[in-house]
Amino acid sequence: MNPRDKKRFREEKRRLKQLGNQRARRSFKALLRDHPEEASHVTQPDHGRYATSHLNGRDRDATRRPQAIPTQPTLASEEEADETA
Repeated sequence: MNPRDKKRFREEKRRLKQLGNQRARRSFKALLRDHPEEASHVTQPDHGRYATSHLNGRDRDATRRPQAIPTQPTLASEEEADETA
């Protein structure tokens, strides 16, 4: 991904997240004001069309790829090595 495109993408996602948080806070305050008994059961905020979950994982370049984890010898392979020695 081009660095300019990546920067523009991050800025767009940041702007969407801000709009979504503003909407969620506003809707929660309205729910609290109108129906306080239902507001205590709300667990996930409603971001509506400003949700950014569909944008996650789009920039798959070298900085986002998982690094190879070196494997450690298992206990069984250590016992086999002791027996052959």
